[in-house]
Amino acid sequence: LVAAIEAASSNEARLRVLLEHCNGSSHDGHGAELFHSLVGKVAATVDGRDARMPAAFRTKGTVRLLQLSFRDVLRHIREVWHSREETMRDRRGALDTFDAHVLSHVAKKAGGKQQALQAAQSLLIQTTRHRYNVDCDLFLRVLAGEIAEEHYTI
Repeated sequence: LVAAIEAASSNEARLRVLLEHCNGSSHDGHGAELFHSLVGKVAATVDGRDARMPAAFRTKGTVRLLQLSFRDVLRHIREVWHSREETMRDRRGALDTFDAHVLSHVAKKAGGKQQALQAAQSLLIQTTRHRYNVDCDLFLRVLAGEIAEEHYTI
């Protein structure tokens, strides 16, 4: 496995090797756990201009993803929803789009615009990896505009 990872030419190829290895060992129930523990050893990046990214999250060049645990992802999602509810209560005018709100919420914790974009994209990618969770799935559906925010309650 290590030799195959080292022989891979890009981070994406390395991740594919890990995923194939983990899928092959998933019969013992530890494939996903092994995959997630090994992914941290490979620097994952995404294209900041990817059309699948919400408009507010797009940037030029590649973005190195931050490592977030499942617990971190859920905590961030809850913080975003609490922040959104406060914003909805306090504002009387038009609200930002949900993706712009997520970015502004993350920006409050990040050091600058690039760090905020990195954190927002990392949250999006990590949430996608945990889409099997109801909260993650609903967050992604609202972020994509598939369902209205009002369907989500904390």
